[in-house]
Amino acid sequence: MYCQNCGAKIPEDANFCHKCGKSITKDYYKILQVDPSAEAEVIAAAYKRLALKYHPDTNKDRNATLRMQEINEAYEVLHDPIKRAEYDRHREGESKFQSHQRTDNYRQKQEEYAEAQRRREKEERHRKEAEANKYRAETITRLKREILNLEKTLEEKTKWFSEKYGYPPKPAHISYRGIISTMEKELASYNGGLKALFQQKEGEELGNFVAEFKRLVATLQEKQLQFRRYE
Repeated sequence: MYCQNCGAKIPEDANFCHKCGKSITKDYYKILQVDPSAEAEVIAAAYKRLALKYHPDTNKDRNATLRMQEINEAYEVLHDPIKRAEYDRHREGESKFQSHQRTDNYRQKQEEYAEAQRRREKEERHRKEAEANKYRAETITRLKREILNLEKTLEEKTKWFSEKYGYPPKPAHISYRGIISTMEKELASYNGGLKALFQQKEGEELGNFVAEFKRLVATLQEKQLQFRRYE
């Protein structure tokens, strides 16, 4: 025997499908249009009323015979206390199974929702991590380029200063602080004496040069600090 709802194979003595929960046992209470707690007198009265309505001798509907067969079948079980008790046990087991199945389906849907939510959160974390890594790589590349440009500019300015004021080229071990100190000493010579009197314009130009050099060194140091943070 197979379930007409889901196609699953069903044991011959089963009253409902253990896969989809669909009832195989007919609902005799529904057929007789009575409540499952109805007394025997109520069941008997319902049977008489339905038998008068659907008996083939008085009802010419083509389905009347089948309907009457169902009514007789239902009454045969429900008017017998022993058969009714057995039927009720099967019916209660079926109801519990369907209730458990609904609970299981609800839990399954909750688990599927939770799993989908975890998957979305994981994808969002990966997306943010990818964006952060991309930003970090782009920032490191930009800082490297800016640092190289600043170092090149400072090297050119140091060379210009050395050649103009007669200082030896910057040794590799000398820091920019040492170069600035040399520039400030040269600039101080314009604050008094003949240089201040006759070379005022040149002193102003050197002052602007030193200020710009200091600004570039400060910018370079800031970029180097940023690079170390991202590295």
